[in-house]
Amino acid sequence: VLIQLGVPGIWQTWKWHPWEEEMTPKWKDPSIRDIDHSKEIPRAGWVMRLNSGVSHLEVQTLDRHLARLTSMKLLLNTLDRRAGAELHGWTPKKLLYFNLETMKREKEEFQNPTEDNIVLRKTIEELVSVASANMVHGPWSVTDKPEDFVAPSGDPHDYLHPAPYYHPPTKEDLANDPDLDQNVYIRRDGERVLGTEMYGPYSERYDRSRLQAMFNNVTVWTLGSFYSDDLSFAEHAAECVRVWFIRNETRMNPHLRYSQFVKGKFGDEGQNFGIIEFKDVYYFMDALRLLEGHFSNQEVSQLHDWFSAY
Repeated sequence: VLIQLGVPGIWQTWKWHPWEEEMTPKWKDPSIRDIDHSKEIPRAGWVMRLNSGVSHLEVQTLDRHLARLTSMKLLLNTLDRRAGAELHGWTPKKLLYFNLETMKREKEEFQNPTEDNIVLRKTIEELVSVASANMVHGPWSVTDKPEDFVAPSGDPHDYLHPAPYYHPPTKEDLANDPDLDQNVYIRRDGERVLGTEMYGPYSERYDRSRLQAMFNNVTVWTLGSFYSDDLSFAEHAAECVRVWFIRNETRMNPHLRYSQFVKGKFGDEGQNFGIIEFKDVYYFMDALRLLEGHFSNQEVSQLHDWFSAY
């Protein structure tokens, strides 16, 4: 928009991506007749900004910006909690995604077959069947990565998953663009890095697939145990949680610093939108609530500490 309007700025020096159509600023386009091209771009005036009331935030613009983001996050979190409590009676001890009262009613129907609950019973039977079949899997750990695929930190406990479309520049790339650095990866849309496709070939190199397998299976085993009263499901689920979050030998460090990692960019760390790889934690947290009786008080405290740090 700024380029089309002809507003001067650093964006005028940015390169066009191959998939973009290079634009002529409207201010310089003689075919647009409702603009007087002989005049300068008009200035709208000036902007007044209120003082933050915090002296050190007035010195560094970045500090003020970060403080504003923190304030907005705190406000939204507070409104979320109030809305959950006041509108839905939610507390941290209650399930957030699943409805426990509905689950209790479904369990009673599952255990008392009638002609009216055939579809429900078949659905739960399928769930229990999948839970049983998957008992051969897990536990999973971020430390399962091959030694050659540890995060740049060198710590195997750090979660690692590269941005899927960034590759090392080829000899042809370097020949065509002398400004390229052979140690800085470049983006190639549509060409996935080997191992970044969920459960695809070589996905064991990175942590994304095993994280998803842990989230999904722990949830399925927990639900399967709830409906069938088979405690072996819940016990296996709890053990997988201990391995991923609690045990010192195998636990994940509580951050996603190397999620969507690109070599040579972003300080050799991940990108902010890498948090999307942890997105399914919302239903997994309900599984943890249902599993709470299978953990010791110390383990529950350690889980709280992990998620607080995260």
